[in-house]
Amino acid sequence: MILEQRILRSIANRKDPVFLRKQFEAMGSPAQVSRALKSLVGSGQLIKIRRGVYKKTERERSALQEAVDIFGSKEEAISNVLSFWKKSQPSDIDLSQLVTINQLRFKIPRFWSSPEKLSAQNIIAVVLSNPTEDDVSTLCRKFGVHAVWEVLKKLETLGELSRGQRLYSHQFLKKFAIADCHAV
Repeated sequence: MILEQRILRSIANRKDPVFLRKQFEAMGSPAQVSRALKSLVGSGQLIKIRRGVYKKTERERSALQEAVDIFGSKEEAISNVLSFWKKSQPSDIDLSQLVTINQLRFKIPRFWSSPEKLSAQNIIAVVLSNPTEDDVSTLCRKFGVHAVWEVLKKLETLGELSRGQRLYSHQFLKKFAIADCHAV
């Protein structure tokens, strides 16, 4: 399991949103823990208060907490939200439509050698092959969670994604599904 995911899982059920770096010393070497925490701060999943002191992001916590308040437990909240998204209508987006890549403003430059326009499906697939929270968020805002979910399912069926790519993509899509249900 990736260290970032282990850290997120470790802090997920804690009531106190503030925690210390030394609480993760047993999970890996000091360099590994530092890189993982830096990555989580960079992706917006944690906030660095000062050296060695971190905090959960309020946005993620509040949307998830609202869902937990509605459904009773974290597991049931995630299960119900995902069930809602899986049963709802397929995306209205034509995944074969050509989209100008420069308009999307991804954090990671993945399309530097690509044509100016690609199909929505190809853009989603490329981003899901190296997912970041910000870039998956951009996909969800532009094409909708349903369209991203459809492409993710196709890639999984074809065996095109590694285990890590699938885990990150599912983690990010769960978060956006919860946030979208929270907004309704």
